[in-house]
Order: sequence, then structure tokens, then C-alpha cells
Amino acid sequence: MLEHYFMKLSHWEAWILGLMLLAIIVPGVFIFSQNRKKISRNCDRLDSLEILKSRLARGDISVEEFNTLRGFLDIK
Repeated sequence: MLEHYFMKLSHWEAWILGLMLLAIIVPGVFIFSQNRKKISRNCDRLDSLEILKSRLARGDISVEEFNTLRGFLDIK
């Protein structure tokens, strides 16, 4: 039944429908990819913080070094 509807579209209606679909799909893909990058960066920072905490606990670095390195990670 849906295929009959698309067969009745004029040339311009088909173009408008296609542009409307692109206007929905392209921003959606962009937003999705940006969220994935943000989540990945946050996970990397949290992993790095865990490494710093374990190095501090083992005594590999001092508290001052820990605070300096944590500042580079930009974690609140």
C-alpha cells in the first residue's frame, strides 16, 4: 500500500520528501557521533584518574604530583 503512495509523488514532491528525510537524518547522525566522542573522552579521563590514584596509593608519586597531574585531566 505504501509503495502506491510513493508512485503517485510528483518529481518535486519526491525531492521535498528526500530533503526532509536528509534534514532529519544528518543532524541525528552528527549528534549521535558527538555524544560517543564525549563519552569516550570522559571514560579515558576516568581511567587515567584511576591510574593516578593507584600510583599515589603505591607511593610512586607524591600528593603534589597527584594534584598536578589530576589538574591536567581537567576532572572536577
